Amino acid sequence: MERSPGADVPPRVTAPPHAPPRPARTPRPALTNPATQIEWGLDYMKDRYGSACDAWSFWQSNGWY
Repeated sequence: MERSPGADVPPRVTAPPHAPPRPARTPRPALTNPATQIEWGLDYMKDRYGSACDAWSFWQSNGWY
């Protein structure tokens, strides 16, 4: 069986668009502090959808966010 070039190369993992790149040794409080994660999530929902309830309604109607 012939293998295509690059078949054994794992997929590239990138940071989500909202996470700015940081040096490897810089602490990442958003990843380790639950309060920061909740605050970021609520701010995101407010900015994108207007409120957490509106975000939930959008998700229920569309199946994605």
